[in-house]
Amino acid sequence: MNVAATGEAGVSKSYTLIFEARTLNPIQVIDGVTHRYPFNVDKQVVFSYTEFMANLMKLPAYMPIVFDEPQYAISHREWYKQVNQALARTIGSMRFKLHPLFLPIISLDLLDKEVRDYFVQYQLMLHDRGKGVAYRLSHSEFEHKLMYTRLCEVEYGLMDNNICNKPSCIPRCSELATCPLVRAKYERKKEAIQEQRYLQELEESKKEDSKKITQQEIIDFCLAIPQKFVRDGKIKTT
Repeated sequence: MNVAATGEAGVSKSYTLIFEARTLNPIQVIDGVTHRYPFNVDKQVVFSYTEFMANLMKLPAYMPIVFDEPQYAISHREWYKQVNQALARTIGSMRFKLHPLFLPIISLDLLDKEVRDYFVQYQLMLHDRGKGVAYRLSHSEFEHKLMYTRLCEVEYGLMDNNICNKPSCIPRCSELATCPLVRAKYERKKEAIQEQRYLQELEESKKEDSKKITQQEIIDFCLAIPQKFVRDGKIKTT
């Protein structure tokens, strides 16, 4: 099962899908008591295809995975390519791994047509924070047409608001660094990945800048260490 949540920025696509994924975690019976597997943000919320594949192999069957939006990890264009790969991979391994995939995305039109038409079974069209309409997607047997069956309206409150009534972890909550709630763990991971991306971009920009060296700078470097360029009082032509 692959589920997409679509809508403009700020309608809580990621939070809504994490909320749903948590409720679909499988259950286990310990000493006669039924427990639901805890939702593991580190393994069940991914930001790249590499992370998706690594956790796909490690997670127990039926554990949902949320492939989160691209601005925190990689470029939009590259992210869409990776999402297409992830969706295709879930179909190819469905008999063995059985991991529902949850995908927050601005529009399904950003996916490859074949992936969009055949690999996404459910769509939440969100029009406000946590509010929208759920549809079942199916492809016509007789023509190239994607059909939408309206299932119900959905409305999700803020995750864990029965434990913490703060409206948001961001702007930074004073307890964010140690808070055990799922939404806090998610925000911490997102922040760490975003910081990592900034550092990578900084290193890449430094490398690019180092390539842009002028002829005068080359001369200045050479004059600073003439012994490397002079032999027997003559400049080495090489």
